[in-house]
Amino acid sequence: MKAQMLRELAKKGNAGQSHTPSSLYISGGYCEYYWSPASWMMTASEYEQVVSLSKRYHRFVSYATEVAPQWEEVDRIYWADGSVDVIEESKVTGVRRTVHDTPPSGDRCF
Repeated sequence: MKAQMLRELAKKGNAGQSHTPSSLYISGGYCEYYWSPASWMMTASEYEQVVSLSKRYHRFVSYATEVAPQWEEVDRIYWADGSVDVIEESKVTGVRRTVHDTPPSGDRCF
């Protein structure tokens, strides 16, 4: 029931923007509840349960995408604007990803 409410709240979104449950950030509290579409869908206590479920889901997604794949640095790319990209490979699946480690900075940024 709470999971369905979280999906429905994500679909309705804030200010007309729809989200997925992993991209929806809700912090809880009466003020946020009062101004969100949730006030028409559920009670304040149900909303707090959905907030706790959302936080738990975000911890799970973070673990599943950052910790479980066991990312290992393979290479670094140093760009002319001072930025650095790190290429990482998963020990589990062998998939590679690029992480922007250092943003452009200084006079070299055009």
